[in-house]
Amino acid sequence: MSTPSGFGLAGIIGMPVVHSRSPVIHNFWLNAHGIRGAYVPLAVAPERLKAALPGLVALGFRGCNVTMPHKQTAIALLDRVNETARRIGAVNTIVVDADGTLSGFNNDGNGFVQSLRDALPAGARTPGQSLCSAPAVPHGLWLWRCWRMARGRSGSPTEPRKRRRRLPRSSVPR
Repeated sequence: MSTPSGFGLAGIIGMPVVHSRSPVIHNFWLNAHGIRGAYVPLAVAPERLKAALPGLVALGFRGCNVTMPHKQTAIALLDRVNETARRIGAVNTIVVDADGTLSGFNNDGNGFVQSLRDALPAGARTPGQSLCSAPAVPHGLWLWRCWRMARGRSGSPTEPRKRRRRLPRSSVPR
């Protein structure tokens, strides 16, 4: 949502948010690029979230980032939630649309997957090939599930899986 003066107001909503570096980072770049606006911390207790979100519209915010503990709770309070956020079960970005409605998104997966791609060792085609060879296999499998979900595939353990051909026990190197 745009204000008549062209000044943009955005923030980070959570509890607590005093530790967040987001306001410092975003305000630095707003100033560096000559963009009229401000990014502010919005400390909102969980029991006040339902009242706070419509306040974004009333105060002329263009949107906000969402942090803990509101990422999952906010979904039910928004007018629209994109498919990625719905599949993940959490929002991390709320946009105030021109008509005053609130739309939720989750961009965590995009940055997460890109960081995995950037860190792939030479020859690996997917993040799972390097993550699952790490000592922390359970963590690698969780990351693999996130990567699959970000690519539009179910990461659900109940998803039917293709049967894989197992190697004979004697051919497994020891």
